Amino acid sequence: MKEIRDIIRRYELADPEMECALATVVQVEGSSYRRIGARMLVFQDGTWVGGISGGCLEGDALRKSKLAMLQKKAKLIRYDTREDSSDSIGIGLGCNGLIDVLLQPIDRNDSSIENPILLLKKCSETRKAQILLSIISFPEDPSFEGQLFEEDHFFEQGLLDSSDSDDLNEAIHNSWSNKKSKIWSSKNIRILIEFIPPSIQLFIFGGQYDVYSLLQISNILAWKSNLIANLSKVAQTTQELATHCWDKNEIKENHKKLFNLIDKYSVAILMAHDYETDKEHLAHLLKCKSLSYIGLLGPKKRTDKILKTLGINEASNLERIFSPVGLDTGATSPEEIAISIVAEIRAHFSQRKGQMLRDRKGPINDRL
Repeated sequence: MKEIRDIIRRYELADPEMECALATVVQVEGSSYRRIGARMLVFQDGTWVGGISGGCLEGDALRKSKLAMLQKKAKLIRYDTREDSSDSIGIGLGCNGLIDVLLQPIDRNDSSIENPILLLKKCSETRKAQILLSIISFPEDPSFEGQLFEEDHFFEQGLLDSSDSDDLNEAIHNSWSNKKSKIWSSKNIRILIEFIPPSIQLFIFGGQYDVYSLLQISNILAWKSNLIANLSKVAQTTQELATHCWDKNEIKENHKKLFNLIDKYSVAILMAHDYETDKEHLAHLLKCKSLSYIGLLGPKKRTDKILKTLGINEASNLERIFSPVGLDTGATSPEEIAISIVAEIRAHFSQRKGQMLRDRKGPINDRL
């Protein structure tokens, strides 16, 4: 989501007369540094924001994006990093993959088609996951190639017959269930079904100096941060870093106000360094069923004591509690501990174990 927000911000700040194109990775076979949904916004003056690789493909994509702008036509380009011939863009890369990139010229003045940047902005402004459909190829009507649609708006176009429409609906349902993007194709059309979740949202309970590092890292990632603390005891610096800052006493009187903001993409971190405070917050947070991750700072014995005191022993509650919070990296400083916490949260939402990649069996990323 951070890349999408950076693209939106740069687009809104740009001169409206400056032509631009959006490059999106729409299919990957084999290995690639970036995956489906990676984007870069290219401007006519040669500047860009975002990325579709680790830096090896951006220069060529920039040149081809300028051609797409000139022709005012979407293009699908393929990079084959498996080849090692002098004619191959992949020479010397050794990535061993095929990457398809869709180039979409952006016309700010054409209201007949959905502006993909504005559609991405709409997605970024909601706390709900979204499904976007990109037409990769459509020989029967090439004018639709490169267009991005919300699910409902796509079906309003009537581009598919009933049998294909039913099949696509089933594929969309599977993407929702698996929370993964996928390619769908029939005899005459190829579509990227892109699952776009909202950014992860942190609720940090604590006002000591170690919250600074966690807030800073979450801001870098464009995760939404909420700090719950006694405001009278929190330094001004922390308040500036937090997107929202809640007074602990206000929450104590009305937990429903906080619960209304918590969704299934939210996590809570208890780091007040006060036993009674953490115990009180945990008791309330466990009532919020949409919360799948509650991290507690401190030794396991401390958490066990809290759980015993509160009488918490149900497996459904225990599996939501991560304590001691963070991955086992040997972290000792607040900054290192914050990194280990963020890494564990990322692993949790990816349904990964957070192990060293060299010990992982099979490919790093799922194959579509």
